Order: sequence, then C-alpha cells, then structure tokens
Amino acid sequence: MTAYLALCLLFLAITVKSDPTRCDAPSMEALVVEVDYMFRYSFVTNLSYDAQNNTLSKRFVSAKAYKRGTIQNRRYDLLYFHENETLQAFRLDLDTKHCSTKEISKEPRPLFGIPEHAKFGGESIHRDSGMYRESGILVNKWWANTERSHYIGFWTQDCLPVYETYEYTRIVYSYVELGIWDPNVFVPPLEKCFFP
Repeated sequence: MTAYLALCLLFLAITVKSDPTRCDAPSMEALVVEVDYMFRYSFVTNLSYDAQNNTLSKRFVSAKAYKRGTIQNRRYDLLYFHENETLQAFRLDLDTKHCSTKEISKEPRPLFGIPEHAKFGGESIHRDSGMYRESGILVNKWWANTERSHYIGFWTQDCLPVYETYEYTRIVYSYVELGIWDPNVFVPPLEKCFFP
C-alpha cells in the first residue's frame, strides 16, 4: 500500500507543472517593428542587446512619424548604456548628423526583457503568417502594470521576445538570433558627435 501511495504521489508531482519564473533576456539581435497608435509613429529597427553589460543598441532602418497629414522619415542610431551607475541614452540623427546624450535614470535598471514584477499569464501557441505559420511556437504570456502603462508580453520559454504591448504601443520581434555578431554597435561614433 505504501509503495502504491508513493507511486501515486510521484505521478502527481510529475504531471502537475508549476508556473515558469521570470527570466532575463540573453544577448541577442532582432529585427523589430514598433508602432505607437497614440503618437502616430512607426519604427523598423535592428536591435542588439548585450545582456552581460546591460547595453541596448537600436539602429533605425526606417522611422516614420505622421504629423498633420504628412509623413516624416527619420533615421537614428540609439544606444542605451550604464555609465557611473546612471542610465545614459546616446542618439545620432543619421540625416543631420546631430548628436545628443541624455541621462535617463540615476539607478541602474534592466534595459530589455520581461518587467521585474511581471506575472505569468499562461501559455499559448503563437502562429503568424511568417516564421511560425506551419507549426507555431510555444510562448509564455506575461503581464504587469508598470510606471509607464499596462504591459503584456509574449516570450519563448528560452526568454526570447515575440510580441509586446504597452498601452498604445505594439512591438513585434522577427529574425531573433542569439549572440552579438557586431560588437561595434555598442560603440558610440564619438567622432561624429564631438569632432565635426
């Protein structure tokens, strides 16, 4: 009887699955489409994320802002990095060559990934008309109320992003690859900013 009870408890422990815990995004590169329906802009960027140094680079392929019935195309390089325990942003306008830096936060914080206080919301199979059309991919849904807005994100079980939304902003990730192929994307082109 004891062996039977132990076998039943073992079977129950194997079949009952606990919710996944929040994970940190690994170093990766991706093509990202971001659309903001409130401020009326859309971006297509090459995103590179260095998890070890908590540095994020966005190289804009296309950026469109819709203002007063006109479309304004802009191209930028953005680099977010930590320097002396503060979060800095570096922005180079590729059209005007104007460069600017800005302190974003006094405290170090993760630049990319599932928000720290996000809660697990379930699993689903994600299918779209592109990469996952045939088989789909198993994703975890995460949600949180952040200081910015309400967050919903779909991430693979390996902690790679698929889709995120913040209030009026939708972000879709494609061609996600692990690792960094060109570490120079994290080096600000200082000669363009300070030496005309």
